[in-house]
Amino acid sequence: MRLTSGVLVLTALMVLSASAKTTWPCTFSFSNNYDLNSISDTEFDAVDGNDNDYFFKVCDPTTVAGGISSTKPCDADTQVCQQSVTTGVSCGIGPPTTSELSILNGVSTSGVVMKTTGGVVGCGNTARSTTINVVCIDDFSGKAEGSLDAVDEEPSCTYTINLYTIAGCPGNGGGGGSGGIPGGAVFIIILVCVLVIYICGGVGYNYYKGNRGVELVPNLEFWKDLPYLLKDGVMFIVNTATGKSGSYGGSTASF
Repeated sequence: MRLTSGVLVLTALMVLSASAKTTWPCTFSFSNNYDLNSISDTEFDAVDGNDNDYFFKVCDPTTVAGGISSTKPCDADTQVCQQSVTTGVSCGIGPPTTSELSILNGVSTSGVVMKTTGGVVGCGNTARSTTINVVCIDDFSGKAEGSLDAVDEEPSCTYTINLYTIAGCPGNGGGGGSGGIPGGAVFIIILVCVLVIYICGGVGYNYYKGNRGVELVPNLEFWKDLPYLLKDGVMFIVNTATGKSGSYGGSTASF
């Protein structure tokens, strides 16, 4: 039972770690506030004049993109992944640096400028870089939501992508995609609430039973045993992976 408890504790910790994992920022505060969560799950596909595809997300890496059979996925933490039939080329490593957009093609507008550098070297000896302009669609009446201009490459290996969306307008966004609160944050909030109920309820019950001092701690023997449980769980996993056998008796508490 002690070994099983140790493995369960380790599993819970790993689930918590995975659930709490976040990617790049998706809300920005400049002179205006921007929330790109409503488009954070969307993988956009911009195309240049040579029919190369540039796949990207605004808040996440894009290393294997678009369902194209690529023999070379883009590097880790790539934001913009250029794809052809046979290759994937990183055009910028994230997370991006960001600033506020104020003018585009001579039109006063608003939005978020996202720039990544450090992509695959090409064009002589130049590391590819990309600027994504997330543009407020309200200032461009002829554009459809989520539409993209053709990728501009000027100078060589330096790319500019314009994305037109309501999320690029100050105070808009959120509400869609992954939502305003990431799933990991929701998990943590629920976990904290459960822990508060557990601690307060346990202390109240123990006080009612006449316990005082440290004896008020709910399941005190379990918490005293927790280091040994973790040790047993780690040893079990390691020995299982290596094919060894061993005893797991670091704790003396009974359950």
